[in-house]
Amino acid sequence: MFTPKFFEFYQALAKNNNREWFNEHKPDYQQAVVQPMCAFIDAMAPRLRKISPHFIADSRAHGGSMFRIYRDVRFSKDKSPYKLHAACQFRHELGKDAHTVGFYVHISTEEAVFGGGVWMPPSDELQKIRNTIVGNPNAWRQIKSSRSVKKYFGGIGGDGLKR
Repeated sequence: MFTPKFFEFYQALAKNNNREWFNEHKPDYQQAVVQPMCAFIDAMAPRLRKISPHFIADSRAHGGSMFRIYRDVRFSKDKSPYKLHAACQFRHELGKDAHTVGFYVHISTEEAVFGGGVWMPPSDELQKIRNTIVGNPNAWRQIKSSRSVKKYFGGIGGDGLKR
């Protein structure tokens, strides 16, 4: 699936993060990144069905589980046009976009990240999550301190709210 060419592409992109270079190397991107990522997504489909038949593994290169390589630079000081990682999501079938429960995988030359949960849920859904945790504090503590959660995921954590 993922070969050294995957990482070599991203190493070269880090040194040449511009449209001209990327357009010249787009066939390399397709072969070294898109094809292996789509194969990974296909390979995850039966594994996801074991967890729940409601998670989607869509291996289409456009409009599927794989995230685009293009960065949103509108509000960023860093105007580099391309992400230096490949990523995909396996969202719940009832969700319309990334703001639904699901799994996230991110692979770069620096790290491999796996996450699960909800990213930036709408305020009404966030309130339901908070109310469930507040209403069941012992269950929440038990989940947070679970050996299997710590073993497989390193614990539950993430960015806290900031004012």
